[in-house]
Amino acid sequence: MEPFELTDGQVLLRVPDEGDIDALVTHCADPAIVAFTTVPVPYERSYAERYVRTLVPERWASGRKLVWGVRRADDPDRLLGILNLFDIDKGRGTAEVGYWLAAGGRGQGLMTGAVAAVLDHAFRSADSGGLGLFRVQWTAAPENVGSRRVAERVGFRFEGRLRGALVLRGRRTDALRAAVLSTDSRESQDWNLGVVDQ
Repeated sequence: MEPFELTDGQVLLRVPDEGDIDALVTHCADPAIVAFTTVPVPYERSYAERYVRTLVPERWASGRKLVWGVRRADDPDRLLGILNLFDIDKGRGTAEVGYWLAAGGRGQGLMTGAVAAVLDHAFRSADSGGLGLFRVQWTAAPENVGSRRVAERVGFRFEGRLRGALVLRGRRTDALRAAVLSTDSRESQDWNLGVVDQ
């Protein structure tokens, strides 16, 4: 699949490129990103170079994992995060979404807008230039409250807690699972999970 951009007018999603290497190295050293992702530790410049030059193009070419850099539309050269739509199975109409955002972009609704834009594209019919998917799921550790809040805001429905399903930096933890269907209203949710935040 050829890379493409998405925007809602405030956030711009564009494939990470050579100009993003320094930002990737800086952002992926942030403990808040390291804790909940699979980025290499330490995140060296050589990996960032390989990521933008080789891994991202290979993922797009496969059509199974689409990778975008998250940026403000009015500051398109400043990388603030990464959003992946992965495990894309057009035959089954399914995929999963994952994302991280640097400290400079948090709390401003950027990732909410980015995920909403990706869902719009994922659910748009193939005849209309979209992916024609039916279900997109989200999985994260219970303590990853920021990621959960984004998922709630864009309409993901909570489906359950998978005991001991994740290993993050050598530590086994539960996984929260949620999904949104193309037929869902995508109104903001409140999963009201209570003790999960503790």
